[in-house]
Amino acid sequence: MPYIPSFLRRRYARKVSRNRKKYEELERALISSRTSLTVYELLAVASFYSFLVFILTVLFFSIIIKLFFEDIISTLLSISLNEAARFIIPTAKRLPEIGFNLQHYIRSFEYYAVRYYLALSLIPGYITYKLVKYLVLSYPFFVSSRRKGEIELYLPHAINMMYGMATGGLNPIEVIKEISKLEHLFGELSIEFREIMKNFEVFRKDIFTSIRHVRDTTPSKKLSAFLDSLIVVMQGGGKFSTYLKSKSEEYEEEQEIAFMEVSGFMEILFEIYISIFMIFPMLLLIVLVVSKFVSGEVMEGYITVMYLILPISAVVIVYLARSSLPYAKAGIMEFREMPVLTNVYTVKNSKRRFKVLRVRKILKAILRFVLHPYTTPLPYIKLHILLAHLIIYFTGILYLLYRYGYVDVRDYIVPGFAVFLIITAIVEMKHRIIKTAEEKLPELFSEIAMLNESGVSIFDGLRLVSKSGTDILSREFQVVSSFSEYGLPITKSIERLTYRIKSDIFAKAIPIAVKALETNSSIKDAFLTVSRYIDSELTFRKRLKSSLMPYVAIVYMSVGIFLFVTYMLISKFIVVFSGMNVEFMGIRATFDVDMIKETFMKTIYLVAFLSGMMAGSITELRVSGGLKHALFLTFLCYLAFTYFI
Repeated sequence: MPYIPSFLRRRYARKVSRNRKKYEELERALISSRTSLTVYELLAVASFYSFLVFILTVLFFSIIIKLFFEDIISTLLSISLNEAARFIIPTAKRLPEIGFNLQHYIRSFEYYAVRYYLALSLIPGYITYKLVKYLVLSYPFFVSSRRKGEIELYLPHAINMMYGMATGGLNPIEVIKEISKLEHLFGELSIEFREIMKNFEVFRKDIFTSIRHVRDTTPSKKLSAFLDSLIVVMQGGGKFSTYLKSKSEEYEEEQEIAFMEVSGFMEILFEIYISIFMIFPMLLLIVLVVSKFVSGEVMEGYITVMYLILPISAVVIVYLARSSLPYAKAGIMEFREMPVLTNVYTVKNSKRRFKVLRVRKILKAILRFVLHPYTTPLPYIKLHILLAHLIIYFTGILYLLYRYGYVDVRDYIVPGFAVFLIITAIVEMKHRIIKTAEEKLPELFSEIAMLNESGVSIFDGLRLVSKSGTDILSREFQVVSSFSEYGLPITKSIERLTYRIKSDIFAKAIPIAVKALETNSSIKDAFLTVSRYIDSELTFRKRLKSSLMPYVAIVYMSVGIFLFVTYMLISKFIVVFSGMNVEFMGIRATFDVDMIKETFMKTIYLVAFLSGMMAGSITELRVSGGLKHALFLTFLCYLAFTYFI
């Protein structure tokens, strides 16, 4: 909790108690955001910290005005109105003399500003005071809105897990308690369920009152409707698992509507990027060249602006695309084995022994890092370790090239493309293996459910399924079956899949299966629900990718057209004017073909790389999916500028 002066706390407590109706909306926002502040505490925080910012702003601007205002005024006085007019209208040949002189008025303003600098600095201080106060008071509304989106995002996934536990025989209170413990999977939804359990277990309210409290205070209307119907089912004696199954099917039907909305939004993002951040930079550069606006300063400024704006815009669009997806991003926690407690007997040289073990541990960690890319199967390779190895090798290659006299930048392009190709190939192969496992996962759950219905135990079912193929999933289930035979609980064995195969699909499906196994050995309905849920999400991804493929083709066509236009412009048009002196808007320049070619090359390289990353990130819903597109487009640009342009 932030520091709040006690006198402000008491002052706003009295103020709120006298007129609670005035602050009802703020109180609802605070409750729905689940923050630990009360209304009067938030008002005190807003007043105290906005006042501090006001004091700091006044002091800052007072120093600025006192120390630098005279220099600013002298600079303004050195520029006459005629010079300013010629700077604004550089093409004008003759301008009438402007006899009106502002020096007298500027000197008067300088006198009063320097003399009353403290009063002048109150203006920006007041603006920042109001701004900070508004931001602090708006914070609960922002948190409430963010929580609403996250709750509605995770609710369908949570209902599937609740259905699995209810099928296993858990009552509604136990199911709600289990969901409240899984914040790493369900985020803010678990916090809402935790609020129910807090009222039920800590404050000793009945379960219906606890659920009604969350129903009335949650920011999500979808969760409110779900809890309202849950109260009716529980009070009416309805079957809990049947209600959850119907809600699960209902949310699956709503996924079609969500697909249409997301697909339309993705298409808009693609069109915005292609029209504004892809076509416009190239057209602007062509217009500058055709208009003879080709001075060195203009070209350098253009490149600087493009290399600042385009990457930022690409990151923003990718973030918007990923945040609009209508399914949850499950977190994958690292797997750590719990150590076995044993009796430890100390010996005389235990301190030295500890040092030896610590050194040995460090050496083993270094050895694992060095051998990781060569001893680890492809699906389990950690990309950050692989990237570190490639950077070390690439640095060594660059050093050798530099040592033996290859100092031209073009000598480093081929090794750079080689490293880029290796990274892309490994990432794509790893993704294809994991994607195959994801596509087979629903079928595997269905097979286990059918085998369990026919009387086969879960242990025998896992062993039979693991022998049905040779892919990564079958091998992993062979490991699960082996661990179960060695005595490890079946739930712990299956949990290892989440940590070994880094996939959102596995991170969401495996916990549901584990909860079903923990509650009951009859897991047919629960596993079929998991299978249907994962299959619907995979179908959504495939449909989204197929609907956006035309825009990927447009990206490739746009880069190809720009390369052709660049070839025609540089090879057929600009060569004619090589070395010619030109003047545009009062700026003199010379047609430097090499400088113009370099500007086009830098621009097209940047646009091609970012467009490839954008195409893969949106269509495949992962940033690494854009590596292959970026590699192909940048290599195409390299061939064009090396052999044709």
